[in-house]
Amino acid sequence: MTATCVPGRRQPPPPLLPVSTGVCLLIAVLDALVGVQLVALLVIGPLLACTRLTVRHTALVCCWAILLGAATGLAGGTSLTPSFALRWCGLLAGCALTVYVAWYRTASERALKLLAHKAVRAARERGLRPVSLHLDGTHVCAVRYRRLAQQARSGGGLCDVARTPFGVRIIVGDVQGGGPDAMRLTEAAGAGFRELARTTEDLPGLAAALDAQLSPQLGPEGCVTAVLAEFAPGEVRLVNCGHPAPLRSGRGVDPLEPTVATRPLGRQPDPRQYRCHLRTGERLLFYTAGLSEARDPQGAPFPVLREATAALDVPSAEEALDSLCTRLLLHTGQRPAAGLSLMLCQPTGTAGANRSAAARPRHGSPPGAGHREVRDGWFRTLLKTAPDATVIVDVTGTIQLVNAQAEILFGYQRAELLGRPVETLVPERFRSLHVLHRHGYVHNRQVCPMGAGLDLYGLRRDGTEFPVEISIGPIETADGTLVAVAARDVTDRKSAEERIVGLADLVESSHDAILAKTLDGRITYWNAAAQRLYGYTPEEAIGAHVSMLAPLDRAGEIDELLGQLRRGEKIEHFETLRITRERRRIDVDLTLWPTRSVDGRITGACAIARDVTEQKRATAELTALYEQQRHVALTLQRSLMGTPPEVPGLHTAHRYLPATQGAGVGGDWFDLVPLDAGRVGVLIGDVMGRGLEAAAVMGQLRAAAHALAKSGMPPRELMHTLEVVVADLPDQFVTCCYLDIDPETGQADICSAGHLPVLLVTPDAEVSALPVPVNMPLGVGMTRHEQVRLDLPPGATLVVYTDGLVETPGCDIEDRIDVLARTLAGTFATAPGLEQAADGVLAGLLPDPDGCDDDVTLLLARMPGVPLLTAGRELDAVPAAVPEGRAFLAATLGAWQLAGLTDDARLLTSELLTNAVRHAGGPVRLRLCRTESGLTVEVTDRSPQFPHPRTPGTGDESGRGLTLVDALADSWGTRPAEDGKSVWFTLCAPPWRAHTDGK
Repeated sequence: MTATCVPGRRQPPPPLLPVSTGVCLLIAVLDALVGVQLVALLVIGPLLACTRLTVRHTALVCCWAILLGAATGLAGGTSLTPSFALRWCGLLAGCALTVYVAWYRTASERALKLLAHKAVRAARERGLRPVSLHLDGTHVCAVRYRRLAQQARSGGGLCDVARTPFGVRIIVGDVQGGGPDAMRLTEAAGAGFRELARTTEDLPGLAAALDAQLSPQLGPEGCVTAVLAEFAPGEVRLVNCGHPAPLRSGRGVDPLEPTVATRPLGRQPDPRQYRCHLRTGERLLFYTAGLSEARDPQGAPFPVLREATAALDVPSAEEALDSLCTRLLLHTGQRPAAGLSLMLCQPTGTAGANRSAAARPRHGSPPGAGHREVRDGWFRTLLKTAPDATVIVDVTGTIQLVNAQAEILFGYQRAELLGRPVETLVPERFRSLHVLHRHGYVHNRQVCPMGAGLDLYGLRRDGTEFPVEISIGPIETADGTLVAVAARDVTDRKSAEERIVGLADLVESSHDAILAKTLDGRITYWNAAAQRLYGYTPEEAIGAHVSMLAPLDRAGEIDELLGQLRRGEKIEHFETLRITRERRRIDVDLTLWPTRSVDGRITGACAIARDVTEQKRATAELTALYEQQRHVALTLQRSLMGTPPEVPGLHTAHRYLPATQGAGVGGDWFDLVPLDAGRVGVLIGDVMGRGLEAAAVMGQLRAAAHALAKSGMPPRELMHTLEVVVADLPDQFVTCCYLDIDPETGQADICSAGHLPVLLVTPDAEVSALPVPVNMPLGVGMTRHEQVRLDLPPGATLVVYTDGLVETPGCDIEDRIDVLARTLAGTFATAPGLEQAADGVLAGLLPDPDGCDDDVTLLLARMPGVPLLTAGRELDAVPAAVPEGRAFLAATLGAWQLAGLTDDARLLTSELLTNAVRHAGGPVRLRLCRTESGLTVEVTDRSPQFPHPRTPGTGDESGRGLTLVDALADSWGTRPAEDGKSVWFTLCAPPWRAHTDGK
């Protein structure tokens, strides 16, 4: 079985596009509000975008800034003025510059990535270790390693062999992943196998030791699939850790599947050993994913069993592997997408027989048989295993032998090349010169290295030319001298070198300062942008210590950064201070990362520095503008809200905390409204939105609600009227709750428009939500608002609040209200007063009151602890009701020891009862209430018409009652009732009476 591991991918950083467009919008709004032309400042948004975003996104932000600039000019009527035109041109120039900067930045980053990939690829090819073909001991393994996918990004194949005291052991496998990590793991797995194979007695123990050694180096998704084999006389022992099963060829080809599947290395495998007999003439083929996962251009997989059956019938092990590779190339039509490693193992007897037969001279051999003897012997083996295209020619330039790589490289079949001049593989324009060089080499006979400083080209069968590097060396044989020519296609390398040169030019011309340094801080590279930023020339900077760029008060910062780089950490967007040659301090944004050698060791570091002085200055200015706007909004909100007055009959405590995070102050408000007859109105509301607009809307609604409450309007009608007010404000939604509380009777009329529930805390610190119907918020539409009348226990506390107190991201609002209820219960159980209780609630729900995301409003109102004295009587609407009411009043005041108020109270009560009997229907209710300051008398009838005082004439008999009430009562008024109206007046007790009563 084969395990597949998917390497993790790094997530992209969060986008800066909303921030850049929001900055442009904020500047445009400030331009419209302040009246000062800020069109040129709109370039701040594109400047922010070009530091992080792509060219396309930067261009979008530029278009947004230009459109906002045009809109502000048209809105302010200054679009045709010279000053606006000048600022407009500056905005266009700034936007064009930011797009250019974004292009240069993205090009530089792309170039660095390509350069790093080239280094990784080169390191990977040097990291894979070929396996020897000939082995001493009991068995001989013919190994074929083909690097057919030089640009593959996967980890590649793992293939190694070891001679141990326990026999010959091999490993064949695949390291999942790509890049330098996979190369490092391949190297580590091979080194670990070679070390452990000589000391571990059995294969399961070897697999477990390898897993323990590799697991710490593998990521959460990394793994290594592998087959371990150990050869003994007549048999082979195997452990398969998630790798394709090896193939055994004899009378056919069949896979050697394990009896129990085992997970790959790195996935906590449970290795199990199994055995198979390997007789003379049988072979074992081990292979990597480059064979099993190969696909043709249509996506069809390579038929491994069928093609291996045909290829392994070839007597020679080398020829068999060569045939299998050729079949693979014919199937794929191109180089495979992954590295390929093959290992063919067979008993010594078979291999030795083949070698003996190849080495024995045959009688009657024709002339030139010596060359064929060489080709059939060790010379053939050498050619087959060579990684480069190799052509063997004699001194006349005639091709005597070619290997499979030469066939692939030049596109010829072997039979087409044998016997032809070597100039067949040379372009026409170089052939005459090549003949002269060849004749000169026959007399010189020295080894020439690859390329030898010349630009050489080869010619394929289809007539295409390609750059090559060659190495030429003489081979002395019994029949004379042969010349071996090894050729390598360097098309990819030439292209890569050209790209590297271009990338180097791009890095040198980058607008960001780029420098390289050793791990002890010595500068080794310094580009032109670094010279412009810091003022040092490359001659002055290279070799100097990087600490010369840090101020004296930040000298320790350099050592900390170098320590992080030595530990392999990457440091991104580290903002700090640096100092130039002129001793000028600048703000820079640093990105640092360690550089590694081929074997993965950290050898140095690179750094990109960007001057962000102007950017930080612009950010500071924007922050100051934001704070200024927030201060204006907060000042406006506090001035509109004012300070709630002290109200008689209720003890209150309130807290208001403006938002300190996010978009600014919100639209929370509350109010305490003294009403007639000792009643108190409590208002609380929350306007959707933040900033100046929300504060202005809050002021309008608070003023309207206060005026409506003062008129004595019931809560239901007040909400209906506020709905009309909010409807005139576009796109506004408001939650509101109004409580009309009568402390004397302990009753409250409540109406809620989408607001949070009102909580009630009893004197025993039990908390419950009042059963108040929740209506739709104001601004949704003309909906019916319901109110409810509730009896409140003496000494109970009403708790009203806004959502800023309980809302928390990621938490359900109901759960947060339960938390508030528990906090209230605990606080009221210990707090000595309402002020302390309010502080305790805020401390329990807001651990950081200076970091509120929304306005927080809390109002506590406590009912009187001892119920007031009240008395009432219902009278019929007949003239006899007037004396009956006066008698009831006199008796009650005598019992309450308020005889000093009897005369005035009887006169005024008589006038009110007379008006009720004469002008309204019955029954008539008379209610008396003993207050802290005196007496309140209330007469309720069924007529909805309110009485209006007037000045009576000398002959008028009516109109004098309300004149007397207005003259004698300390206060009086009317208010609507559920079934009519109520007229009331109050009389204050004389000081001596109040003093006597107090005793």
